Amino acid sequence: MEDGAYLTTSKASLQSLGTKYNDLYYQEANSTASAVECTFNWSNAITLNSLSFGSNTQVLFPIDQFASSVVLHLRLPVTTANQTLPRGWGYAFMSYIAWTMGASSTTQVVLQGPSIWQTIAAQCDTAERRSEMFRAAGEEQLGIPPVIIGQDAITYFDAYVLLPLPFSTGCGSEKLGFDTTLLSNNISLQIGFNPAASVYGGSDPILHSSFMTAELILRQGKLTNQAASQQRLRLEST
Repeated sequence: MEDGAYLTTSKASLQSLGTKYNDLYYQEANSTASAVECTFNWSNAITLNSLSFGSNTQVLFPIDQFASSVVLHLRLPVTTANQTLPRGWGYAFMSYIAWTMGASSTTQVVLQGPSIWQTIAAQCDTAERRSEMFRAAGEEQLGIPPVIIGQDAITYFDAYVLLPLPFSTGCGSEKLGFDTTLLSNNISLQIGFNPAASVYGGSDPILHSSFMTAELILRQGKLTNQAASQQRLRLEST
């Protein structure tokens, strides 16, 4: 008889010591439930003050909900015959991002252009997720997009750039949201864009000087019972 064969073939005794556990039904021993109910949505979109290439702008986040993923949505008109855009062109347009949490005026964190994508890529747990993140930030374009029979002609390109903030990462649902009600001041985010010449390729001139659309899409969570927030519990304890 091989080592361990007796243990693997023996049946558990219902009279043995320990906690009686039933894995056929949900019960306290094999399931968990959150004591605080929170609903997340993507309904908040903030349009940037400046859509121009090479510009920079500042955005203030609301501090009444949980803050989670922050996605920058960029839209460009279609390329011409001798124009190209690289894959992930949304990240290529990023010159820097800088943020301040609440009233921390001396602790601004700055990420330069290449570090923005490198930070997101390092947070992805699989190569597939990393590839999809890069593809979502803008497909490569080589000249005029082809017209597919039975479909409308493409008139613009979209990019969705996930920004690596403390509460916004490429880890998916593994990262908890941040309760912004704990802050006394808004979260401030500054975004700088690169000039178009550093992103576009090809010999045709660039006829536009700004994005068609540039907005921040926020994933936010709202407590069903606001009295269960850490802010309310902290006030009651004092």
